[in-house]
Amino acid sequence: MQAQTAASDEETSGGATAQETDSVAVCSWFCVGDTVEYRMSSVAAEIVGNDTTVTESTRNEFMVCVTDSTKKGYELEYRLQDVFSSDTTSMRGIISLQKARLGIGQRVKVAISETGVIQRITNEKELYKKSLADMQQTVDRLYEQIPLLVGKISRQDMKKQLKEKLDTIFASHENLINQYYGLKLLFNNHGKIFPTGETEDDTDGYHITVSVTKGKLEDETDTTDDDYEIYYKLTEPEANGQQTNYYYDYTYFPDGWPRSVLVTILEKQGEKTLLTQMAINWLSKAWK
Repeated sequence: MQAQTAASDEETSGGATAQETDSVAVCSWFCVGDTVEYRMSSVAAEIVGNDTTVTESTRNEFMVCVTDSTKKGYELEYRLQDVFSSDTTSMRGIISLQKARLGIGQRVKVAISETGVIQRITNEKELYKKSLADMQQTVDRLYEQIPLLVGKISRQDMKKQLKEKLDTIFASHENLINQYYGLKLLFNNHGKIFPTGETEDDTDGYHITVSVTKGKLEDETDTTDDDYEIYYKLTEPEANGQQTNYYYDYTYFPDGWPRSVLVTILEKQGEKTLLTQMAINWLSKAWK
């Protein structure tokens, strides 16, 4: 994180005056060898009146390491270390969990700019080849465990459908980086500048409220006065009884590494509200 001061001249009848506004630029100050481990937990639920039903919960642990520095920025390595899911009985849940576990230890190489903006995944060909092999292995295991599946869809057709989905994912950078959503969330604010204090704006149909605070973070004893918390809420216009609110809460280490992320999405659908919440917290941090 880096504090900046922006000055603007304002013409008045009495002459020019300078008005200063503090702002916070989210940027990276990384070194080769810097490594942070994170745990990401997510939960999905339905809320009707006073009743809340959890429909899915997942948890994974991953590490991010700076492996190289370049003229244009850095190269990061993302590596999944562990994964857990509450859905281990449905076909969708079994496939998703088996696929995720096959990704444990896989090295995903990511190029970022000097400020920490994700540019692209650089070893996509290697990842595609492994993902295709993993998909075929997952389907074979599934048909061995559940022989009755052949009565619903043939093994060959399932592989064909899953390959089409895989091809779509690898067809664009955006689709591919979305597969590593925890990594995308961590660096979502890098390269942006936020004014301190609270601001409101209306952009692209959303009402946006942003609050930036400086100083020691609550319940954090190892922070300094250079730490920042960035909170913002996006509210889309209500239409036909439906409305979605997005809440984002970020905290950072002084060198720009994300400390924590909390995302809450509330989607109102008439009398029912769908809740999705994702939390990322650091487990360990090491640097050269």
